[in-house]
Amino acid sequence: MPLLCKYMGIEDNVHVVHTYDVETDQIVYIKKYKTLDQSNLQHENGVLHCETGPAVTVFYHHVTPQFLALEEYYIDGVLHRDNDLPARVRSNEYSVCKEWFQHGKIHRVNNPASLHLEAGKDGKITVFREEWLQNGILHRIDGPAWSVHRDKKRTKCAYFVNGELIPKRLFLKTYLPDEYREFIANQTFVYDFKKYKVSAHIGKQLILEEIG
Repeated sequence: MPLLCKYMGIEDNVHVVHTYDVETDQIVYIKKYKTLDQSNLQHENGVLHCETGPAVTVFYHHVTPQFLALEEYYIDGVLHRDNDLPARVRSNEYSVCKEWFQHGKIHRVNNPASLHLEAGKDGKITVFREEWLQNGILHRIDGPAWSVHRDKKRTKCAYFVNGELIPKRLFLKTYLPDEYREFIANQTFVYDFKKYKVSAHIGKQLILEEIG
């Protein structure tokens, strides 16, 4: 769904931005930014737009030293940034989220389009989440399109192709046959109340070995 962001001016001491669905011209949601020295919005004819840097910048003013809370790049009212750089960066004292957009849609090729990092008070990263999206939908054929890592170990993941959730076994079998063989080798099968494991592959056939 194409979205267009328009700057509506200042109301009750805050910057107001309306986000519209381009196809229906209906307001989808409203953003508000405090009118502090630490915030800045760039626009042309009421549409968020800046070709030389971010159109939206907001800094936290209640912490020392001040640091960037939000940075967004807009071209003609839609999130967009070239040269494989994030169009939106959000952060607080313990986390940062980066998102890549092309012409209003979250999109990146060969790398995750959304990265979220969380750190402890010691500054070390404790949670790492990534999402691979193309044209606004989850998509990846060389690994999971969504995954969460905690303490450098992947704890959750999901496989998507063109926005469709694919079971891990089917995904590996279809796109990553070498990993599929390794995955199957670590599985156990039950037949006639007996347990078996894979001992060999012959073409598409599996040779099973009974285990205790």
